[in-house]
Amino acid sequence: FKSGPCWLSVQQICTIIDQSLQNSALQGVSFLGGEPFTQAGGLASIGRYAGGLGLSVMVFTGHTLEQLCSRSGWQPPDRIELAATAVDAANDPFWERLERLVAELDPQAVLGLLEVCDLLVDGPYLRELHQRDRRWIGSANQQLRVLSQRGKAELEGESLSTNHLEIRLVNGALSINGFPIEDISWLR
Repeated sequence: FKSGPCWLSVQQICTIIDQSLQNSALQGVSFLGGEPFTQAGGLASIGRYAGGLGLSVMVFTGHTLEQLCSRSGWQPPDRIELAATAVDAANDPFWERLERLVAELDPQAVLGLLEVCDLLVDGPYLRELHQRDRRWIGSANQQLRVLSQRGKAELEGESLSTNHLEIRLVNGALSINGFPIEDISWLR
């Protein structure tokens, strides 16, 4: 895995998780950036390790759950209904490209990551559908899917109807997560 300027092994990341548990109130791990399912095998191992420690696993993907289930054969819990097609997917070059990309994923690795995933935010971020009124969701086509009992428990008491801004300053490094403002045109 590439982390900033260096590559990390699965074991090194698991060691970082252990250290984080000792130094903070870690609740879970999140996989995002790039496309997590292109590294599904390694992330499944990390997710399995984190889950074994009682941590939740959340994955943000540009693919839809329907695409991932079709590719891997994974069956979601009964309470999750899969749509026949993604939002406005018919004859759209963007969605056709996503279909080609999901076809390149390793089905067994995708299955492994879905099996350890508690919460999944699926669907690509679409700037023209940007919204800021749902937590963890960047655009209207995206969905938050609860894939396990641990995921359900993680959401209890959480407000999903308001977005949050997270600002962290660690060892002089500032990181900001979230969309606190309406107009994001300056990101172009």
